[in-house]
Amino acid sequence: MTNDDRVRLVSKIIISGKNETSWGALQELFSSWQDNPSRKQGFEIAEGLLADWKEEDRTIYSSTKSIFQTDKLVPFTLLARKICINRREGNGNQELVMIASSPYAKNISQLVIDRSEIYIEGISSLVQSSWMTKLSSILFNGISLLPSMFETLINSRGLIQLRSLTLSNCGINAERVRQFTISTMAGQLETLNFSRNTIGDEGAFVIAKASTLAKLKRLDVSKNFIGDAGAVALAGSVILENLEELRLSGNTIYHSGELQRQVPEGKKRSIYI
Repeated sequence: MTNDDRVRLVSKIIISGKNETSWGALQELFSSWQDNPSRKQGFEIAEGLLADWKEEDRTIYSSTKSIFQTDKLVPFTLLARKICINRREGNGNQELVMIASSPYAKNISQLVIDRSEIYIEGISSLVQSSWMTKLSSILFNGISLLPSMFETLINSRGLIQLRSLTLSNCGINAERVRQFTISTMAGQLETLNFSRNTIGDEGAFVIAKASTLAKLKRLDVSKNFIGDAGAVALAGSVILENLEELRLSGNTIYHSGELQRQVPEGKKRSIYI
């Protein structure tokens, strides 16, 4: 295949459909394309044609060997918007460090790390990254966050575009909720997901009274050992003045019918139990 053929193929692949198959074919094409002016042209064409794709459709996975070359991200990552480190166990921390230190990660807006081994080195690389400045969403699931890791993450001054944070099944208790509400990160979030943790009523009370969380639009505290008192505090919080969506499923709530009536007058707040 000539370089001109490859350039034409870029358009053909993308136009064929916004789906995983097209995205995978595009990734395969660029992985075998030598660095030359035609590849640069191919990138420019791809960037333009991918502009109306959803970010989720432009996802790469760290388990895909072709995204790393000699311990560095490949240029194709520039076309991606979301990167996932899924169940990487002993490899997760190294992969996070490589991603955060690469200029090819500069267009990534969503980071997902699911059930992988991450250490303070990885968290520090992430929050200090000079390249991941467009990151607007972080999702951690099943990550063992030691105190130093948690504090480093939530007090980062580098993740200024972050608007959504998920720390699901990450050992978040009432004390960590308290720490979070006085952190650097708290005041910039619109979406906060602490599902599958152990914040209890105590943690719910802290959130409900936290003026630093006034920008929150969506809050998920499902499966957190919250009772009626904590649920009422969240549903009726006037401090969380912008809260539109509250998720409480999987908690020990017996009087769920009362919650909607607790919503402050004039506020539209959907409650999911």
